[in-house]
Amino acid sequence: MKIIIKIKKFFKETINLFKEADWDNQQIPLNMEDPNSIFYNNLIGQLNSEKNMRKPKFELFQSKLTREWYFNLIAQNGKVIATSEGYHSKQAAKRGIESVKKNAPKAAIIELN
Repeated sequence: MKIIIKIKKFFKETINLFKEADWDNQQIPLNMEDPNSIFYNNLIGQLNSEKNMRKPKFELFQSKLTREWYFNLIAQNGKVIATSEGYHSKQAAKRGIESVKKNAPKAAIIELN
C-alpha cells in the first residue's frame, strides 16, 4: 500500500512539474538516469525526503484477542526492535513507553550464558 502511494505521489508531482514547464524556451530531458532530468530530480527528491522523515517511533495498539494494550518500538529502517508486555489500559501502556524512553539510555548491557 505504501509503495502505491509513493508512486502516485511521485507521478502527481512530476505531472505538476510538466504543467509548469516553459515548453517554448527549454528542453526538458526525460531520462530517468540523467541527473539533469526532471524525472531523476523528482525521484531523488522523493527518496531523500522519505529518508529524512523516518525517525524511531512507538506504535501503540490493542490486541483484539486479549484486549490488552501493547507498544512496539520501530527503528528508522521500519523494523520492530522491541515489543512490550501486555498492559490492561492504554494509559498504562503509555506509561510503559515513557519508562522505556527514560531508562533505556542508562541501561547496562549484561550477557547471559
